[in-house]
Amino acid sequence: MSNPLITVLMTVYNGGDYLPLTVKSVLSQTCKDFEFLIIEDKGTDGSLKLLQSLKDPRVRLVANPQNIGQTKSLNLGLELARGEYIARMDADDLALPDWLESLLGVIVKDTHQAVVSPRARAIDSSGKFSRILNSPRTAEDILLKSLFASPINHVGSLMRRSTILEFKGYDESFKIAADYDLWSRLLRGGYQLEAYPKALVSVRFHEHSATMLEIGNKVIPEMTRIMRANISHWKKLDLDENSCILLWRLMFTPEALSQTQYQDGLNLLERIYGQCRFLRQQKRIIFVKRILGKLKKIKGNSFAKRSGHVK
Repeated sequence: MSNPLITVLMTVYNGGDYLPLTVKSVLSQTCKDFEFLIIEDKGTDGSLKLLQSLKDPRVRLVANPQNIGQTKSLNLGLELARGEYIARMDADDLALPDWLESLLGVIVKDTHQAVVSPRARAIDSSGKFSRILNSPRTAEDILLKSLFASPINHVGSLMRRSTILEFKGYDESFKIAADYDLWSRLLRGGYQLEAYPKALVSVRFHEHSATMLEIGNKVIPEMTRIMRANISHWKKLDLDENSCILLWRLMFTPEALSQTQYQDGLNLLERIYGQCRFLRQQKRIIFVKRILGKLKKIKGNSFAKRSGHVK
């Protein structure tokens, strides 16, 4: 296929039992004008053989001669892609049939939209639905979340390829948080990210999915680099590494903090949110109350459990 409108980009390393369902969900899209570019990253579980058996002409399979990791494989895919837009899918997740058609209808209307990303459905190893993974809805909320975390879903996102290449693609020094870094650089560069209100993909959480505590040990050094850059840009505040680590732990594992650490983190959070130059005063007040209320509820339950007051 020459010059398709969209390139669906998926990297595969030991895709396992979920890979056939993922491939089927992509090839069943209502939008037909796409190529399915799959970068197989030298896995050991037979995924390559399965992918080589696919007969659909939209599939383009590239087998890496050696394992190079997901971030480098994604950049390889960006270079090889023929589509004007890049749609991201992971090898154990699923796309709803109207995924591409729905997002395409949004991004073509505004050339300043670099990325549009849908909400996602959380499913387990058997495909059972558990909850909706919500994303921020407004431009302000996306900026706020970007101070501490990836503001939109990577899986299911539809990106304008020319803009992504303008920003040099994914930074290969990031092994885990490369999407968060890319979204942050786009926002700091003046581009917009849009969160589509409908869930159009399903993200699978299974026995091999890491917990936030496990992820933290690997991702914190990457996250703190991005957080410091974002906070410095939007808040004009240069935080040290320990402050960024405390903020990450506050946002993702508040139950693991001591009462003193927790209060120090809240004070720092209020200081940052309370002075963000892109926020209206009323919006700051509402957002700070909302996020603090959520954190206090989590932390309150944690302390109650430690004290034996909650079963």
